[in-house]
Amino acid sequence: MGQQQILLIVISMIVVGIAVAIAINYATLSYSSANRDAVIADIHNIIYHAQQYYRKPMALGGGGYSFLSYTIPSNFQETPNGTYTLTIENKDMIYVVGVGKEIGDDKINKVKVDCKITPEDFSLRILN
Repeated sequence: MGQQQILLIVISMIVVGIAVAIAINYATLSYSSANRDAVIADIHNIIYHAQQYYRKPMALGGGGYSFLSYTIPSNFQETPNGTYTLTIENKDMIYVVGVGKEIGDDKINKVKVDCKITPEDFSLRILN
């Protein structure tokens, strides 16, 4: 082979290597973003369940206008998207933290979202 052909092969290999590296980077970003969206969707399910529990009378298995006895249902505690933990702040406020399965934006820790839930509202924060 001539030197020109070898040079073209080397340049082609470099270009393909760069293209593969870029594709892997985009795929990783896509996985973490999709996982973050799925964790947020799971937290929305927990929000609606918790707010229903709060309003339901104790005689019917609810909280009777209190979050104090609320627990995350077992089918929401761990899903294919992540794991969810609950902290009860007081009778009118709870916090849910969702930790996803994919590595988040900091490239070290997993996707993480927390949510403050009150009887009438909620606020989500993306932590990673």
